[in-house]
Amino acid sequence: MPFICKICQQCPNSHSLVKLDENEEQIIYYTCPSSATNNNTAGIVTHYNGELSELGKKKWIWILDLKGFKMKNFMEIGNGIALAKLITKKYSENLQKIIVVNPNSFTSAIFKIVSPFLSESVRNMVVFSNQPFKNVVSENGVSCQG
Repeated sequence: MPFICKICQQCPNSHSLVKLDENEEQIIYYTCPSSATNNNTAGIVTHYNGELSELGKKKWIWILDLKGFKMKNFMEIGNGIALAKLITKKYSENLQKIIVVNPNSFTSAIFKIVSPFLSESVRNMVVFSNQPFKNVVSENGVSCQG
């Protein structure tokens, strides 16, 4: 039975985790922290854990969009640390890459803070892209507008 986040069921953009594309071999997820309406760390980790627990043997890519990311979001750095720990401990085996789009003035600080909680192999999968979001999505075989 597919994972359903009870919080997002009531308010769909609570945790801003969207499955952009899925095929037999791969799933591409997208998140934009500045558009999340519920920034409770426990809820976010529960949602990501539930969603990622259904990967099975599929590979996955995570697109992290920093569009609109401001000081308010930066102050919620505990969410990034918690997700870094979760991904490194449980879901890094099938991870292909993390693509950071729309980098801004907070990007290097975020990466410096979160990096110690990522394994070296996961750190090496992080790619920063200055390309528009839809170009990044197209490069990864997803046909959506964004």
